[in-house]
Amino acid sequence: MSSGDMGAIFDMEKGSKSVFEVEDAKNCLLPMGHISDIIGKKFNVDRVTCDKFSVHSHVKALECQKQGW
Repeated sequence: MSSGDMGAIFDMEKGSKSVFEVEDAKNCLLPMGHISDIIGKKFNVDRVTCDKFSVHSHVKALECQKQGW
């Protein structure tokens, strides 16, 4: 994600113009990478903290799978 142009995913010229008439649909046009940056800044959560949380979550999930949960 960090090496690509996340803004180029949705081509506004090829999408339906009616998407701009629905607020929830308009809000979905921002790529997830952009959203995570915005949320991180808003709640003062840095990348290292997010990565540590992610690793811990994956470790727990793997342990649960090993235990058959």
